[in-house]
Amino acid sequence: MVGAIDLEGQLRRLLRDVDLVCDAAIPSEMLDAAEQQVREASNSDTITEFGRRRPATLVAYFALRGPERYQRNSIWSELGVVGNTSLAGAAFLRALVNLGLRTFQDETTMANARRYVAPLLIHGAIPSSKARTLVERLEMSLRRGVVDASEARGRLERDPYLVKDLGRPASRLIQWAPEYAESLIETVFEYIEDPSGAALGALPHHIRQALNERPAERTKLKRIRPPEVWFEYWTGFGPEITINDPDTYWRIRIGGKEVRTSGTEPVELTPTDRAETEARDRRFELWKPAPAWFFHADGRPLKVGELVPTDCVVLLPLGFGVCDPTGQPIRVIEEGVPLSGSWSKHHAVRIDLVGVTELLVAPRAGGEPVVRRQVNVRVAPELAGEVVLDAIGADGRHVFASNPSIRAPHSANEAIQVRYSADDGTINRATLVVGADGVVSMSSVFPAGAHSGRLEVRGAGETLVEHVTVVPGLIVDVDRQFLRPDQESVIEIAADEGVLDQSGTIPVQREVSMVPLSVNGLKFGVVSARVPRVQWGIRSDAHRRLELAPGLIRTNVDSLTAGRIELLVRLNTPATVSLILSVDGDEVQRTPARKTSAIHDVHHNVSVDLAVFRDTLRHQHTSYVTLDLDLDGQRMTAIECGDRPASAAVAARQFPLAPAPPVRERQEARRRAAIEAGLGDHSMAVEFLVEGAAGFSMFLRALGEVSRSQPDQVSTDAGSAEWTELNEAARQAWNMNGIRLRDFVERSDLGRSLAIWAVSHHRRILRMSDREARVLREWLVGNTISSAATQSWAHRGWVEACLPTASDAPELLFPATVLYHCVRLAAGDETSAAAVTQAAEIDQVVVIGAGAFLTEVVRRRNSLEAIDSSTEALAAVESADAGDDEEELDELASLDECVLDIDGRMIQLLPDRPVRPPSVRLLRRNRAVAVLKLTQDDDMYVAELPTDLAGCLTPELVTGDLSAPRRPRSDLALDVSSGPGSAGKPQRVETLSELATAMTDQLVDRIVDSITAGAAFDDLIEALFEDEQAAAAALVRLADRIEDPAIMNLVAAATAPSLFLFSWLGVSQARLHELRDRRLLYVCLAPRTPHEWAPVGWPAAAPFEPTASTLGTFVSWALQQSDGLEITSQTWTYAAGPPHSHPLVGVARERLLSHGVDTAFINVALATERMLADDILAVEARRMVLAALRANPAAARNAAIVGIALHLITRG
Repeated sequence: MVGAIDLEGQLRRLLRDVDLVCDAAIPSEMLDAAEQQVREASNSDTITEFGRRRPATLVAYFALRGPERYQRNSIWSELGVVGNTSLAGAAFLRALVNLGLRTFQDETTMANARRYVAPLLIHGAIPSSKARTLVERLEMSLRRGVVDASEARGRLERDPYLVKDLGRPASRLIQWAPEYAESLIETVFEYIEDPSGAALGALPHHIRQALNERPAERTKLKRIRPPEVWFEYWTGFGPEITINDPDTYWRIRIGGKEVRTSGTEPVELTPTDRAETEARDRRFELWKPAPAWFFHADGRPLKVGELVPTDCVVLLPLGFGVCDPTGQPIRVIEEGVPLSGSWSKHHAVRIDLVGVTELLVAPRAGGEPVVRRQVNVRVAPELAGEVVLDAIGADGRHVFASNPSIRAPHSANEAIQVRYSADDGTINRATLVVGADGVVSMSSVFPAGAHSGRLEVRGAGETLVEHVTVVPGLIVDVDRQFLRPDQESVIEIAADEGVLDQSGTIPVQREVSMVPLSVNGLKFGVVSARVPRVQWGIRSDAHRRLELAPGLIRTNVDSLTAGRIELLVRLNTPATVSLILSVDGDEVQRTPARKTSAIHDVHHNVSVDLAVFRDTLRHQHTSYVTLDLDLDGQRMTAIECGDRPASAAVAARQFPLAPAPPVRERQEARRRAAIEAGLGDHSMAVEFLVEGAAGFSMFLRALGEVSRSQPDQVSTDAGSAEWTELNEAARQAWNMNGIRLRDFVERSDLGRSLAIWAVSHHRRILRMSDREARVLREWLVGNTISSAATQSWAHRGWVEACLPTASDAPELLFPATVLYHCVRLAAGDETSAAAVTQAAEIDQVVVIGAGAFLTEVVRRRNSLEAIDSSTEALAAVESADAGDDEEELDELASLDECVLDIDGRMIQLLPDRPVRPPSVRLLRRNRAVAVLKLTQDDDMYVAELPTDLAGCLTPELVTGDLSAPRRPRSDLALDVSSGPGSAGKPQRVETLSELATAMTDQLVDRIVDSITAGAAFDDLIEALFEDEQAAAAALVRLADRIEDPAIMNLVAAATAPSLFLFSWLGVSQARLHELRDRRLLYVCLAPRTPHEWAPVGWPAAAPFEPTASTLGTFVSWALQQSDGLEITSQTWTYAAGPPHSHPLVGVARERLLSHGVDTAFINVALATERMLADDILAVEARRMVLAALRANPAAARNAAIVGIALHLITRG
């Protein structure tokens, strides 16, 4: 049994942050224990003292057991209170005050209600005697037709018979606690509509009993779902009425005329006519004329008076625009496609209202605004955590691989209220404090294991209400290629132990875009894996409802030219889409590429008006016509007209995924082909082809035997039967795989040809999917190259020629390792046979290449030598004992373990013991300004201070990845005076305006001089940016005066942290165009939009937003920027990912490393991102970027541009 103190503590935690006691999920066994304690206290007439010492125990028992036992105004005797009941009531009110709960005394006084009993019954929700009546009233509301809980509560509140039917306690709950009453009614409705759901567990015990009494009488009861207005601005059609409840007949009137509807067919609205609907004696207004209409980004209309969200769609007449109160145009995220029909004189724009408090709709030519709307400027908290990129929750929200935190826009130490209602009915509440970094840990709110539920976060800012789904350790690996509607595929899933009912490979059927996952503890389908499926359909004025086709659409040219026809494309990941018209296999016309529009990150849509092809199509009635989709460079046919020609090339293009014949059928076909070629039924070629992957081992063994038995007679013209058969087998292998390998035939330098062959495969491997690369890495685990054993091997040079030059991607070792095992097997070492066979099953192309190389080696009369077994055994022993003779040096753990001194501008560090070369960070006023990597000088480690450092500096030891400063030595400081600096050269001016320009230019010149001389320049930059537009103009003029691009790169990097404090710098398009060759300065001055980044290769349709699609675009673009570039200056690695930076930064770093990008290049890019973040590491990161620009101008410039792009993406 739980002790009294323990019970009190548990109840206080459960009652913390609730509005009503009945809102706390208190188990019945705890209430039973509370009852025993309270009854003992009341019988001994010590209830007052008990209420002071155990307020939570008293309140929980009275408030929850009281309403259950309340009968005809009698309550205290039912609770075991004897004697003076006023003492019990007063103790209850005092306990409420002590726990911070409402006492409802104002309401009680106004209603002349019982002072103690009324609040007790309110906190217990509905008395048990009225629970059945309440359920019956709510069932009656459903039969009459009710939309939601708010409407139902309003009806009850206005009902004159409410007190008579439900009694005063229940009626007061509905009036005095509206929020709880609506939540209670909503939960009852949810249970009535879905008795199998989790809603019943969230209800008080006596209401659960009432709901379980007559389940058959409420079958099929549900809330009415009136038609709604939706506007999908990407379709080209105006707002429409959609039917949500096809089982109910809705009479729709537009402009006073009734419109007949069939099923769920949408009804188009007009700009000038009012629309209303009626059913079950209920009438709803759906639409009315207005100067402009506002919608959420997903298409839902905003209510009148509702604050406009920062991301919204505005539908307005042509010639009108949206601006702020000062007349500045609002930034447009996306222009809607031209509208048709009655909406042809209107247009839609999706706008960004961040930083705007009020917006106006006004004529572009000037005039009074016709609409004024207030913008919701309150910033809501947001979730921050490890998002599973290819998983989606049931409501279209993210799925997290671990419990997320909250990034709150509040001040440090400010309290926020958190409530988490899990789908299983449990409710957790807490009051949490915002940390110094704005992050709030949710470990005390979220349960362990997989869970899903509704999270509410309330504080000074906007309230966050979001559905959260967490599946610990979930990984979803899908094919990155888009799938046709009729194409099958597989996905790979994994998670922490015991989380998933099924893991590994899961098949994906045709037309399936979301694969539901079975997660322990969650309902099936709450979590789904997102497959990159493409779906499409034709929409016209005659058929407005979008019907997605199951695959290729076959039609005729006339159908595509009659009226307005659109091809609507739907994906579940963002993409850039264009449509290609081909006639008889030849491309004749292509639409401009357009980015998809997103709705909740689940549906990404784009529509293409086929009117652009109309003139071409009208002349192609007898031709074979196809309309092909180009999705981020991947092409697939969506529409086909006419008969396909017999051309094999066209057939192959139309059916790129024809199913392969069964294995035995392929083997028999090869055997017959070999016999028909005159090779004989038992020839080596036949056996080699029939054996498949194992045949490669057979071929290499035979190749080695020829090499060893006839080293002086092996030749293509020797006439040897063995060689002829072997050569024929090799020829059949190349033909079998559709590959003609001429990489090694008639090449004078076989070693160079081998290196070129390996590099080509390295590039191919870098383009592989994560799943394909993982297969290569798994094969390499047990088949590594023995470097020690090959020290004296004659063929070591061949293997070294295939090794990657420098990369952190282990899968790039695959070609060299395959060649290593092929040579060993051909030389007679059977231990490599299994490795060769497995490699052939994984990637035949590489094994064939290795075989082709060895074939040419043997043809040139070269023998194949095995590794000396004794040497290999000795190498294994030496490798095992390698650590015995050499002492491994430790890292310096703390500056307390050394003597640190400063001699002039030289830092000297003397450790207490031998250690690895340490690194020291220098801080000024707790902001990192430099990292020095010390070098050994006898028994000390030294480093020279940079010339620009001055003032009081504090050292700190750096270990591992660089993150925030940890343990600075406050007892050691460096006080160095700065130099005089450059005064600049005076300029002759004629006017005051010229004087201002000359002074700004002189300030810029001093910055240039300081940067090139290694002097301090922060104060100069701060003075320059007192007027950011004047500073930007001065930098443009500097570019006119300085021809050296290296200097301009240094200036751009030095001023970038200040430049990126502003979203717009006032540089004209003409001047920006002139700066395109100065790439780093250009991206610093240009508007922060994808379109303006096109000159540096960024796709104009790819937005700067932290999504998985943009991450893929970023990685591809960054690979182009880093291709062949290396940075030789000293760099260090900043900690990437939470809590130090945005999660995408860490993911981007790992992706770039896996593609073999130079580590120093990545370090400079991440340093650029950190310096723009303007945190405590910004100055230090800028120093590394400038050092890299001085050492490798071109490579560091590209790395800095990559870092700037990452900064824009992570900031959205």
